Amino acid sequence: MTWDAREKAYKSYIFGNDFPGALVENGQWEGDALVYRGDFSEGAMKYALRNITKLTGPGKLMSQEYSSANGAAEVLLVTVEATKRP
Repeated sequence: MTWDAREKAYKSYIFGNDFPGALVENGQWEGDALVYRGDFSEGAMKYALRNITKLTGPGKLMSQEYSSANGAAEVLLVTVEATKRP
């Protein structure tokens, strides 16, 4: 993840071994959450991704990834909770 001063947006670059190049998501703060959005196509399918990350308490972080295909309702794919070690 990085900050793009020219676009005034956070950027996330996702690399995978099953697709060429990188999936680029754009992020902005929405209230207390950093929200990234991105999309990609595979054949006739168009996928949209949304990642929400926020602090949930002292030293605690939660991130949730949602996806949808061809404009369908979003589905929660995964929730990750992290706690800072002392």
